[in-house]
Amino acid sequence: MLLSLSILLIMLPFLAFIYDSLHTEDYFDEQSARLFFQLMADEINQSKKVDILNNEITLEKFNKDTVTITRYKDVIRRQVLGAGHEILLRNIQQFDVEELPYGIKVKIVSLEGATYDKTFNFP
Repeated sequence: MLLSLSILLIMLPFLAFIYDSLHTEDYFDEQSARLFFQLMADEINQSKKVDILNNEITLEKFNKDTVTITRYKDVIRRQVLGAGHEILLRNIQQFDVEELPYGIKVKIVSLEGATYDKTFNFP
């Protein structure tokens, strides 16, 4: 009896550690959203004109290229001159863009229901 009690007391700290390691939180969506917002900031800062129409962001670059950022199914994609298909963010349920007097506000909702938003000021 004393031996089994000793073994149980020795194993308790390890069981707590194993339980904690099995229930870690997943920050993948948050990190993906942060990277997406960083890419958006870079695109906006490298553009001379930004237009918003029907939750579609159209950027006119200094080299005369036109870049559009739109939602396509469950991804947010980037196209240059209407061609190509560069995926910026996956697993998106909702993508909303709101035009502000000083910039734009982008709001995304992941398939898991997490909401992320960021306001970008025009340079």
